[in-house]
This record gives sequence, structure tokens and C-alpha cells, in this order.
Amino acid sequence: APRYEGEYYKIQLAALKTYSPNDKRYTAMSQFGSVQTETILSKQMTRVLVATFYTKDEAKRALSAVKQKGFSLAFIVKYTNGERYGRVNL
Repeated sequence: APRYEGEYYKIQLAALKTYSPNDKRYTAMSQFGSVQTETILSKQMTRVLVATFYTKDEAKRALSAVKQKGFSLAFIVKYTNGERYGRVNL
């Protein structure tokens, strides 16, 4: 996934053992932002994210829309200068 300077947000849709970039559930989320992935080597999993949002309000609006589209467990993740800070409640 791309890394940026400053503070920004992504929405994590899922963390999966097997991810297919052609899965319609995830490709449909591109209407809210680019669909990106991050590999979790220690767990052999892939995070699936919708990104990138530069304001809290933008991230909250996108999260609401993503949840309405069936990803009820999705959440917002904060990044600072490219480093994942973790899940945040905005």
C-alpha cells in the first residue's frame, strides 16, 4: 500500500488468510477509495483496506457507506508518516 507523509486514514475491511484481488466484494469498494492490501507476515494474512482519507470527516463518511454495503465489522485505521498507528474511534 502507498505511504504518505502526515496523518491520514484507511478503512480496514478484513484480514484474510486468502485474498483474491478479483473478489467482487472488495472490488466493489473502489467506489469509496482505492482498494489496497497490506501483508501481515507474522500471521500469514492480508489486510484489505479502502484508502486514503486525509480528514477524519472523510474517513467517517466512507466508513458509514462501507458498513451499509455489508462490511459491518470494518473500522478506521490511522497512519502517521506511513506508519500504521492502529484502529481509532472517531
